[in-house]
Amino acid sequence: MFSALVACTSKDEASHSTSAGADGGAAGTGTGGTGAAGRDEAGMAGAGAGGDVSGGTSGNSGQSARGGSGMGGSGAAASGGAVANGGAVASGGAVANGGAVANGGAVANGAGGTSSAGRGAEGGSSTGGANTAQAGMAGAPGVMRCSPNNEFDGTALDSCWNALNGTTAMPLIQIAETGGALHLSANGNQDGVWYQGATKSLVYQPVGVRNFTLTTSVQPRKVTDPTSLPTKDLHLGGLMVRDANSKGGDTENYVFIMVGHSENNNGVVHQGVEFKSTVNGCSDWLEPDWGDAADGPDAELRICRLGAEFRLFKRVPGAPTWTPADPPSGNCAGNVVNGTVLTRSDLPDILEVGLALNFSAPSDLDVAFDYIHFEKLPTDATSDACTAD
Repeated sequence: MFSALVACTSKDEASHSTSAGADGGAAGTGTGGTGAAGRDEAGMAGAGAGGDVSGGTSGNSGQSARGGSGMGGSGAAASGGAVANGGAVASGGAVANGGAVANGGAVANGAGGTSSAGRGAEGGSSTGGANTAQAGMAGAPGVMRCSPNNEFDGTALDSCWNALNGTTAMPLIQIAETGGALHLSANGNQDGVWYQGATKSLVYQPVGVRNFTLTTSVQPRKVTDPTSLPTKDLHLGGLMVRDANSKGGDTENYVFIMVGHSENNNGVVHQGVEFKSTVNGCSDWLEPDWGDAADGPDAELRICRLGAEFRLFKRVPGAPTWTPADPPSGNCAGNVVNGTVLTRSDLPDILEVGLALNFSAPSDLDVAFDYIHFEKLPTDATSDACTAD
């Protein structure tokens, strides 16, 4: 059994772990009062310096405007005390439209170049005199603070990664980077099944890119015998993309593809590749056999996002071509299936992308991931880009 990584953030099963990318600092203090504290959000952009707020008669509830992250761009309120946007991150960005404040001037747009991904933190409104706000909300998705590309050839997972992992007292999985792979190992008698409104284990980074591919190589094995494939019901591992606003129950929204022992046939090797899509806590899934006589090999898996369309793929590691994974029938409202394309119009720009397990109790599962590769695709990318190597 592998020891848990300290670098990853562990939250309650139904909670949402925050990104390492955004710092939600407090809003600056003014001569007439103190601004409300900013709140941390899942996002890729770092905190940026907000614009100066001038004037001393702004309303208490000035709305913080949406702004992009820019190279030195900062917006200033025309008059009155709403939070101005702007802020610098690694790769600049045009500031999005400023929002009007309750009792003050409209927020001016900041300057900048290309946009940066995700959300930083919201500054609070101020009461009274001049204030300097903290980080604005980052605008259009684009370049990320960290890239979820990793060969897992070190000795510890870097701090860009976060984890959903049960509770501190009772983690669902053990996480270790060793032997050139990331190992996620199920913990004993706990239930780790992603189904309906359940929130289980996921190692992820937030990404605000609407066109991308996410690829990994997956080797499911037993903890008790690392040379053997799993033989217990529902012991799988693979890729997941999840709405960063999910908090369990009817807020749970994600898509995943995983390989391992499918349901039923307990006690014998029975490999399958599962495609699951959950909309507002309602899960559709399909789990066809993988390999000859359902004792198939390990698998390379891929999720391709083109806007609202998701295409999932599988292949034997090293094979030259990808095979589409058939989506489950759209019984849940919001799952729209056309051939091998799943449309999820509800999923936002910012998703948690990463590696997950799906396992029943009692468990005997260790999954090794040789790598995870993330590639941003152009805005005009077609489906051909989904299967390019």
